[in-house]
Amino acid sequence: MPSRSTKEREHPKQAFTKKEVLKEILDFLFAPWGRMDRGSYVAIFKMIIAIAVVSGIVVNFFLIGMLSLKPSLALKIHFVLGGFTGWIHLAAMIRRNHDLGWPGFLPIVVWAPPYLSFFMLCLHPESLYEFIRYAFVDGYADFAVYLAIQSLLISGMHLVHVTKEGDVGENRYGPDPRQESID
Repeated sequence: MPSRSTKEREHPKQAFTKKEVLKEILDFLFAPWGRMDRGSYVAIFKMIIAIAVVSGIVVNFFLIGMLSLKPSLALKIHFVLGGFTGWIHLAAMIRRNHDLGWPGFLPIVVWAPPYLSFFMLCLHPESLYEFIRYAFVDGYADFAVYLAIQSLLISGMHLVHVTKEGDVGENRYGPDPRQESID
């Protein structure tokens, strides 16, 4: 994962500077270019789930329950955390697609509707109640079909990203991440 291999360094045991380490971490988490191997993708996915669980517990139980935070403010906190983890997840999916030799726009097409819906509900919490009534109480079957199709698409993409091995060697999106980490 380091952008500079030990061959490019003056001395092979030379340590990274703090600035280089920070840049590598930020590139690993936020950069949508290049390729990502399966192990890194699974690690990022686990990190995102952990952030979602911990933030949900903190915001919902501690801030709302114990400190009586307004639910609309809690939704805005979820909006910020959702945007943060959403970008990390989208960047990882794009890089995983690149490792498979596929274009990076496919995860954007699959994830755009649910993320945009989530962000709109967080920005306009008063519409949340109307949304719930429309989607679930009034029994609109078209929304249930949409949710089912969206869930199948997202689950299918995750299944492919976790199970399918990436292109061996360099492809048009960059060098093989497995070979790069061995050097």
